[in-house]
Amino acid sequence: MSDINVKNMSMSELQKLQKDIGKALAIHETSEKKKARAIIEAKAKSFGFSLSDLTGKSAAQPKLEKKAKADKKPRKQPRIKYRNKENPEQTWTGMGRRPIWLVIATDAGAKQEDFLVQD
Repeated sequence: MSDINVKNMSMSELQKLQKDIGKALAIHETSEKKKARAIIEAKAKSFGFSLSDLTGKSAAQPKLEKKAKADKKPRKQPRIKYRNKENPEQTWTGMGRRPIWLVIATDAGAKQEDFLVQD
């Protein structure tokens, strides 16, 4: 292995080196996975099984595909339950932590119900 003096390298040279190392690691990992898979398939075969018999996955499709985002239904916007009277843009659905404007108002003596949005 050759010695690389990274102290004397420029930023662009270091970035290129980092990119090259990333590619080399990915190639090496893929190669190691193939070797491991071959060893495991041979061991399973020696017991009379295929790898898909043991894992429940087909050899051609090792990973389950995720549903596309287009298949998901969009979430409904939660209904606003509380509105700040001093600044109507500040609202709260009643879920999660109470907003600061509501905490300040209730600490000052106002009731939370005073800020309810009328339907």
